[in-house]
Amino acid sequence: MYKYFHVIGLQRSGTSWLRELILKNFDVKEKETFWKHQTPLGVKPKYKHQRFNLSNFDLDQNTFYIVTQKDYSQWVESIHRKKVDTYKRHNASSLAEIYCSWDKWNNSNLNLTNYYFKSYNKWFHKWTTYFKEIETITGWNRKFTKFENVEIVPRSLQSNLD
Repeated sequence: MYKYFHVIGLQRSGTSWLRELILKNFDVKEKETFWKHQTPLGVKPKYKHQRFNLSNFDLDQNTFYIVTQKDYSQWVESIHRKKVDTYKRHNASSLAEIYCSWDKWNNSNLNLTNYYFKSYNKWFHKWTTYFKEIETITGWNRKFTKFENVEIVPRSLQSNLD
């Protein structure tokens, strides 16, 4: 039914982990239709290659969007715990502005059939249950009899593993 997947969510919300889980467990191709951390506010001119903002285009009908989001306080704590380029990239003056624009856009898409949202905490604790639902919705084939978890190695440590 859906040829592709795209994992989306704000930075530090588990998008890389979810992406790796999908790639490890399902026989499906990824199609990145926009930057996975994009918001309706868009990006600063320096990052134009990441498309302008989410309100400028529709979601691709052949792509199944798998979506994650932390609650605001958990997200802010995560951003402060591990600094990311949030202010450098996003066309916003505060974390609240970034989060609220994303949250509003996310809520406006919850009724779409190719948009599958769960909070970060739910993904973390029940991802196999949700993968069974995704399997039913999408018709994707599993690579293994049982779903297999993945560990994400931080980029800063990846070079040490090569």
